[in-house]
Amino acid sequence: MNTPTLPPSGYSPAPLPKILIDPRKVRAARAVLGWTQAELSEKSGVSHGSIVHFETGQRTMMRQNLRALQRAFEAAGVKFASTYKGAASMEWQEPKPPTHPQEENATND
Repeated sequence: MNTPTLPPSGYSPAPLPKILIDPRKVRAARAVLGWTQAELSEKSGVSHGSIVHFETGQRTMMRQNLRALQRAFEAAGVKFASTYKGAASMEWQEPKPPTHPQEENATND
């Protein structure tokens, strides 16, 4: 029988990135982007019901789903940040469209 290997003494795994969203910020970010709960569900892969229950405070959300929501918002230009004394803030920047090499070459000719 194999004995599991324990990490060395004093080992500490790398901290997980902090999740900076809560129900109020999810509603605000959706409003900024003009997304419905169904659209957020589609873009994040989190079930519509989970989003509804989270936004209304009926349930907490699993960490992996919170990360999926945060990634979907960040991909759309909504950034969440930690501020003074640990409060979280949100800002929005319109995402830049991807550049295509053919377009860049056409403007340089």
